[in-house]
Amino acid sequence: METSKILKNTLIYSVGTIGSKILSFLLVPILTFYLNKEQLGIYDLLMTLILFLSPIISFQLSESIYRFIKSDTKISNYKAVISNAFILLLLSIIVFEVIFMGINFFVKYDYFIYFSICLITSILYPVFQKIVRAFGNNKLFTAIGLFNSILILILNIFFLKFLHLGLVSLFLSLIISNLISIIVIIFNVSFFKYFSFKEYNKDKLLELLKYSAPLIPNSISWWLINSSDKFLIALFLTLNDNGIYAISTKYPVILILINSIFILAFQDEKLVDTNNSNLDKESTLFNRYIDFQFSCGLLLISCSKLLITLTVATEYLDSYKYMMFLFTGVVFSSLSSYVGVYLMRENNTLQILKSSLIGGIINILFVLLFIKSIGLYACAIGSILGFYVLYYIRYDYLNKKYGFSVNNYKILIYLAVTLITSAVFIYFESIYVNLLIFLFIALFIIINRPIINTVFRKYGR
Repeated sequence: METSKILKNTLIYSVGTIGSKILSFLLVPILTFYLNKEQLGIYDLLMTLILFLSPIISFQLSESIYRFIKSDTKISNYKAVISNAFILLLLSIIVFEVIFMGINFFVKYDYFIYFSICLITSILYPVFQKIVRAFGNNKLFTAIGLFNSILILILNIFFLKFLHLGLVSLFLSLIISNLISIIVIIFNVSFFKYFSFKEYNKDKLLELLKYSAPLIPNSISWWLINSSDKFLIALFLTLNDNGIYAISTKYPVILILINSIFILAFQDEKLVDTNNSNLDKESTLFNRYIDFQFSCGLLLISCSKLLITLTVATEYLDSYKYMMFLFTGVVFSSLSSYVGVYLMRENNTLQILKSSLIGGIINILFVLLFIKSIGLYACAIGSILGFYVLYYIRYDYLNKKYGFSVNNYKILIYLAVTLITSAVFIYFESIYVNLLIFLFIALFIIINRPIINTVFRKYGR
């Protein structure tokens, strides 16, 4: 019954998430033909900076909104949570904008205005999305995600192709799309019915902060694993290298979207309860998830060069070499997100922070040690190492406290196979190597036959 409910929610989320990511992928080849590697490198650095600043400015209040609305469905609670969260959020945005304007007064930067507005909308849009999810309106969540992605794609094509705005096109498209999406959400969820300055309550605000504040360094730690490499590349290599790496990071989003669909549904089901006492009985589902993740990873690794060849300009072709390793990093990222849900269920943000921080530091140290000798490979392999450590620390905690058991030898075997497969596709050019794609397709079907059968049995009619 539980698995069926998670599967149903997974399919609902998949419509919007897959659709959104497909639209994002359609944008990748467009960008490679209209922007050079240096321009893409600059944009990617600024977006990476937004990812770093967003959790700090927002205090990760979106997580508190989702958590506390899901746990208490009374209207009075909705008002208290949303009002106090947004009062603090708006105050924080104002303070940081004043600081940014002061910095810009002394250090002039061409893209400051675009960056500043883009940062604000990139903070607010996910918060409104969390409200939609917390209210259980999965269809609106799906629809708004699709709408936002379609708008970004259309506006980028218009600004790049017809107005020839270059790098500015990317900022304008994101700003306009986020603003319109926020307005749509505001009217659909009757936002002002729940928001009022009169609802300000110091105790409620502190309660929200107590849950969300420890997640700020956690997000920064995730940023250290996921995105800090971009600044190290700019520092030790070149902006052109950053452009190449920016493209290589776009394609692992295929696996990220598959993971996020499941994790969204998994959170909806698991965060309703705060009891981890029966965690030892949930290991079977996680072991299946491990099989699914690594088989997906192997399949995508084998298709990496083909994907790049068919979709980007020739100057970006080398990006496939790094994205193969990034797929494996995403696998461990997904495993750590899965077990992280159980930590969220018991409000154990300290353990979430500890694991993320250690994983992030290890990734940074690895990149610093090897970026000069092996270049961009240091960033890609560092992400694998960082996410593996992140996953293992969280798993070890759950295993010792609740008896949550996983076959970690199987994980290490999977890891060895993915790394060897990546090396084979990078260093060997042969028709026989390309035939491995069909082998991995067959392997994926065999390993995931129980899941495939369940989907067809329940939803294939």
